[in-house]
Amino acid sequence: MLADKRIPGPVRAFTWHDLLVCAALATPPTAGLILGLLSWLSTALGGPSVPVPIGPNMFFVNLAGLFGVLWNIAMLTESAPRLHRVDLVARGCVISLILFHVITSGLPAVFGLFVLNEFSGGLAKYLWLAKGTR
Repeated sequence: MLADKRIPGPVRAFTWHDLLVCAALATPPTAGLILGLLSWLSTALGGPSVPVPIGPNMFFVNLAGLFGVLWNIAMLTESAPRLHRVDLVARGCVISLILFHVITSGLPAVFGLFVLNEFSGGLAKYLWLAKGTR
């Protein structure tokens, strides 16, 4: 059984979503598709296009995707509150990093979708942990 049933359904659902997005970023062809979709959405909403990285830049996109896959597998299979508290901090760091780049370096605002997902997943996890797991 991959997912620990002691982890509440909403937390597992956000984690599965994160896992799937990270898996899509973990390989060059699928990362290109995801970034192409974000580019299309950004331009459809009147924003700038999202360039699809190549070479070393794509390597770092894929590396981040791979780390995300591994981290989310840990989040699905381990219900230890301490590990999930670390995940809350990590989500805050990801939110801060995305917002920093949207504000300062021209990252298209469509990346705010990731902020929304990180915040929603973090809220679900916070509410679970606040109840006093284990």
